[in-house]
Amino acid sequence: MTAGNTTVKRASFPKDALVLAPMAELTHAAFRRLAEDYGGWDLYFTEMISVAALMNASPYENYYLDFSPRPEKTVIQLVGNQGDRFVQALEKLKSFPVAGFDINMGCSAPPIRKRGWGVELMKDQDGTLRLIEALRPRLPEQTLSVKMRLGEKEDPQGLLAFCRRLAGAGVDFITLNPRIRKDGRNRPGRWEHVALLARELPLPVLGSGDIHDLSTYNYRVDLARPAGVMLGRGAIVRPWLAALLRGCRETPDFSLEVDLHQGARRFLELLVIHQPREFWLSRARRFFFYYTENLRFGHTLRYAMQNAPDLAAVETLINQYFLDHPEERLQVRR
Repeated sequence: MTAGNTTVKRASFPKDALVLAPMAELTHAAFRRLAEDYGGWDLYFTEMISVAALMNASPYENYYLDFSPRPEKTVIQLVGNQGDRFVQALEKLKSFPVAGFDINMGCSAPPIRKRGWGVELMKDQDGTLRLIEALRPRLPEQTLSVKMRLGEKEDPQGLLAFCRRLAGAGVDFITLNPRIRKDGRNRPGRWEHVALLARELPLPVLGSGDIHDLSTYNYRVDLARPAGVMLGRGAIVRPWLAALLRGCRETPDFSLEVDLHQGARRFLELLVIHQPREFWLSRARRFFFYYTENLRFGHTLRYAMQNAPDLAAVETLINQYFLDHPEERLQVRR
């Protein structure tokens, strides 16, 4: 696939790829640009996009279809369960110069499951394979991938057999969040399942979950040996995390000096550029719910933001925090 001056081979990953996870109301274009400012990721996933909503021409469609800053490194994640809608959505989107498309088979949120989307697709393996087979011929250059969980229960051989069928149907790579459907984020993932798929499948496997810093990254990569890792909330807390991990892999004593105030203000600036006014406050609250974990009194700031009436008030709170705590502005990360 050619996008601008960049050529991306289908299902080609740099060694030990660092991938930004799809997260609703978080991994929009504003955040992706912030992450790119810090050095960028090997691959970006969008927020999940409903194929039903896409075909109904939402008034906010243009914002969801903003794949900047690096469309050639961006994968569009689609969610739904109707094969004809997926096909229509793909026909609408495939002209965008993006790296590929991903089918959400891992979201276990009740509203998603109630519609038969997300992790529910894993229950109908034959139907999911038919969907893959219908989509694959329509993407001669771009990737087609799936992000999944373990399913309803731990069944390593059943999971492996299903993934082999997915590979045979034309999936280019698989991302596994190694939790069963009912597990919450506080339940550690079972990365031995990532190791199994990475060892046995003839395609790249990414592991997702429980990576927040260098030590958790090294532990899980050493355990599973995946083609790469996908990072979610840890990347929102630390938008520079990919640069830090990349640097530490190359230089053991690598460190970054991070200006937390500048990062916060830059995010607000990008939010105004890339999101509709109606989304500014909710997206700011979502981002700072995580980003403020970097601050000693972040819980107080986070609470105040939840009661802020508009984006200007959020910015005022941020500026006042760093006036009161100037020692927290510059931090060295290792």
